[in-house]
Amino acid sequence: MIKRDFFRVLIKIFGVYLFITTLFSYIPFSVFRGITIINTIIIIATGLLVLFLSFFLVFRPDAIINLLKLDKGFDSQKVDFGNLNKVHILQIAILIISGIIIISNYPAFLKHCYLAFESKFSRDPIMLKDDHLDPHLYSAIPIDYFSWAMSAINLIIGYLLIRNYDKVAQWLLRKE
Repeated sequence: MIKRDFFRVLIKIFGVYLFITTLFSYIPFSVFRGITIINTIIIIATGLLVLFLSFFLVFRPDAIINLLKLDKGFDSQKVDFGNLNKVHILQIAILIISGIIIISNYPAFLKHCYLAFESKFSRDPIMLKDDHLDPHLYSAIPIDYFSWAMSAINLIIGYLLIRNYDKVAQWLLRKE
């Protein structure tokens, strides 16, 4: 594999990661902070910017390599990974990214499952001391269904990426 191919794969991986993290973390939480005209404009502008940047990173990595001159200044043009080719490297990267997605969302999903179960089936739901109230007043922890759903969706996406890492890698490296 030559250096240019290696940088193409890395840039495409970053583009996919940027798109996934923005789509499933920033935009949904921004929407539920409150719907105002300014928030809507900011959300749409950010979404379009990230969509454009992700598209550019995934489908036009050569322009970035040329702009930043990433393949210049090396002693040799070859990157020797043994028997690894760009498909194998991309597959490893997809596995790592999907593992990070699963690892980062699994605890939140379990926490939300526990809180929902506790509030549904317990006579005395988990109580939370509210600092700005009287110290003797307690209120039940509200269930955040949105965060629960987002962590579940991220777990499903991570699972699907792990399950289909070879197909995703082939799709990212297809001929244009």
